[in-house]
Amino acid sequence: MASMEEELLPFLDNVSSYSGDAFYKFVKNSIGIIEGEILEMQCIKNIRILLRIPDVFSFFQINSKDTFSLKQRACIIDEDMNYIVRAGIKANMEQFIELLKKVHESKSTNGNFPSQTTASINTKQLGQCTCRQLNMNQDNEGSQSNSFVNIFISNLLINMERSSNSYQFDPMVSKFASALNIVSGNNAYEFIRLNLPGALPSITTLKNYNQSISLPLRECEFRFDLLKNYLDSVDSSFVYVSTDADDSRCTNEQ
Repeated sequence: MASMEEELLPFLDNVSSYSGDAFYKFVKNSIGIIEGEILEMQCIKNIRILLRIPDVFSFFQINSKDTFSLKQRACIIDEDMNYIVRAGIKANMEQFIELLKKVHESKSTNGNFPSQTTASINTKQLGQCTCRQLNMNQDNEGSQSNSFVNIFISNLLINMERSSNSYQFDPMVSKFASALNIVSGNNAYEFIRLNLPGALPSITTLKNYNQSISLPLRECEFRFDLLKNYLDSVDSSFVYVSTDADDSRCTNEQ
């Protein structure tokens, strides 16, 4: 029996361009009518939106007459209105979304996803971290493979495959994030972090990191002796500082 990947392979090159009725029709014909109606009910009209939805079944938590008919067909409901999504529908949808993620990631990284003439998808290759597909860690790259840029991008791509609660950061990335936060301030740091999900640790995580390396930062606490020692060690006399746009003011009373 053909797998979902093999059945949908002829359409994978075009599915990213589907939107609205064309997308719903594709899902209903390829995955299932109920699955298509679940997306249509929520106006999830294309792949871009679908891949941003954490749980496509969460709307069933709302007891609404508009969704009850669909909920009866898609879920098993007890007398207290507790429900579970039918296993077949849930598995179908999860497999479909996982396949779309793999297709999207493959196109984003190398723009060379298998065409219609390809017999099947190498699921093992698709399951590999996308950073490996970028050939960042080839032996012939020498020391360049250990450059900050490669480490930063590799860390970001690995985190893209994890939930936001499971992000992990290379020590070099954490060190960079700490320096960036000090130089730019919390507001600018948060702006960058929120626009690059998975690239930088949260401020809370960063505070824990600073404490772990004995670098707790306290407002209005100056460490000129440590600063001087560091500048002497790097043979520099230049210092760049930044501050948040807040209402705090430090005064030195004689």
